[in-house]
Amino acid sequence: MAIIANPASAPELIADDFTKNISYWNGSSELLLEDASLTDVLEYNINGGPWKTNTTWTSDKVTDLIKNGNPRINVRHKAKADTLPSLTKTISFTGNLTFENVKLNVVEGKIEGTTTAMQYSIDSTDGLNGTWIDAKASTTTISFTQGMKVYIREKSKPLNWHELSSGIGVEAAITTGDIAYSIVEGSITNKSSSQILEYRIGTEPWKSIDRSKTVYGVEFKAGTLQIRAKGTESTLPSSVISVTIKAKASAPQLKYDDTKYTIEKIGSSEGVSYEYSINGGSWISGNTNTQFEGGNVVLVRLKATDELLPSLEQKITFTHNLDLGNVILNVGKSQLENTSTSMEYSIDSTNGEDGLWFQCTATTTKIDLKPEAIVYVREKAKPRNSLKLRKDMDPIKKKDFINGNVIVNSNLDYNLQKRTISINGVDAGNKEALQNIVNDLQYRIDNDNWINVDYVTLVNGETILAFNVNFVAGNLAFRLKGDENTLPSDSILKYTIKAPISAPNVSVGFDLAKYRNSINGTITNLEYSFGPNGPWIDGVHLDSEDLAGNVYVRTKANKNTLPSLVKTLEFTPVLNLKTINLSTHIKPLELNGTTTQMEYRINGAEWKPCSEGNTQLKRMDDSDLNDLSVVNKIEIRDSKQHGNTIIVYP
Repeated sequence: MAIIANPASAPELIADDFTKNISYWNGSSELLLEDASLTDVLEYNINGGPWKTNTTWTSDKVTDLIKNGNPRINVRHKAKADTLPSLTKTISFTGNLTFENVKLNVVEGKIEGTTTAMQYSIDSTDGLNGTWIDAKASTTTISFTQGMKVYIREKSKPLNWHELSSGIGVEAAITTGDIAYSIVEGSITNKSSSQILEYRIGTEPWKSIDRSKTVYGVEFKAGTLQIRAKGTESTLPSSVISVTIKAKASAPQLKYDDTKYTIEKIGSSEGVSYEYSINGGSWISGNTNTQFEGGNVVLVRLKATDELLPSLEQKITFTHNLDLGNVILNVGKSQLENTSTSMEYSIDSTNGEDGLWFQCTATTTKIDLKPEAIVYVREKAKPRNSLKLRKDMDPIKKKDFINGNVIVNSNLDYNLQKRTISINGVDAGNKEALQNIVNDLQYRIDNDNWINVDYVTLVNGETILAFNVNFVAGNLAFRLKGDENTLPSDSILKYTIKAPISAPNVSVGFDLAKYRNSINGTITNLEYSFGPNGPWIDGVHLDSEDLAGNVYVRTKANKNTLPSLVKTLEFTPVLNLKTINLSTHIKPLELNGTTTQMEYRINGAEWKPCSEGNTQLKRMDDSDLNDLSVVNKIEIRDSKQHGNTIIVYP
């Protein structure tokens, strides 16, 4: 019986994963698996299927399963009559990448459909040499240039390559006849029916214009407008046609009237080359007449043309006109009412523009109004915004004070002492006429403000017209007040009040009999007060006053004279010396109850100061006074009020 040996070692094989060739080393050379000389030597199966003779590998290796699948090929030596098949050599093939989904997109600068298992080259000449760069998943970005070859290959199988382009092409150049643009319309037109164009201004992204189409809404600006034929998936964009868009011209300098709200040229045929915008609104042709208003912000510029941008913008801000319609001229008060500091007035202008102008004050403005005056008021910031007051009224005149001199000199009276103004001589025959006069009567003293007399109903005889009149030195005059349409009458002088006479010739005194302060001098024609401004008390009461501190005195007024100037008398409070006692039972002798404000003297000698409480008496030589027999008289006085002197002894 024959002995069967153990299976021999697996065959020594070399495999090419791209070509799917399997080579066998026979000890001296490499033979392809399908070589006829190996028919009795090798056999194979696919993925564990039935064993096949080696020659069938020629047709199997080109099948889709082998090329693009992931098959497992098992190869062994065939069994012989006395030999078992050898151990198996397994070769695992991977599917070759295919490139049917990989394509160029030249216009977008990328290879589409790539994977990380691929590489590309842009400098290879045959798909094998050159520099190879790893591709990206899905899309790989490349900067294409004209004439560039592009290859793709399987990274792990360099022989598995594919030519994507034998040379990148360029779109045919366009001409100026292929394009048209209009800055004023904001449009660019592609006149070509065969090419898609694209444009950009400056460094903006490119934007497409389809064949024979016009795009609108183009925002032209200073810089370079570039236009070219758009690239395709296989071609680069054409060369560029460049157009220089000039910078905007300077803003116009049109004159404008901020009072009438008009702008030079705008709203007429001269404005056709301009356009304007109100408060940020749409642009309006400059020959369109619009009534501008206060508060409008108007932008004006030169219109764009096909080749020029609109100019820079002139900004015009119309301010609201100051409303002068509420200003009233009150002729009688010589004042403008409802004025403000933003206004000014003139009383000599002939047209609201010439003449002298003066600033108004807030609320009311006093003016020096004269008969026949013409008054204008205007806005200070806008002199052309003016208004003539009393435009359709009679000329300004003064009120007529009929029989004024007679009435002032005969009927009107005053009393400086009583501080009154009155009217007398009223009877049934003249009461109505005088009542009308009194109703409009004013008085003034020393060029001060005119004062209306109180409204009063006249009675026969005398009627007081004004109380507590502040009479001062100067002219006392009367006039009839004006009204809204009439100036006051001329003034009539009644009396010239003379200045106060000098202060009374009086001084501080002391009445020993009544033992109180007094005034030296005649007091019957005086009046006095304990404050500088009154109230004033008749001088007859001075004898009953305990005068202390400042007392103000003056000579009384009478009907025609003012009170005199005031004299201030400073009184010291009465120091009661009658309480002082003399003690003779001690030595030296003492005065009891003294203060340091007191002083004493003995026998008419010099005055000596007292001590607080008790004062020891001294002789002329400052020795102690111990003996009363040498004393003829002891006196004590207030050091601050010498009139307050009393005799203590005898």
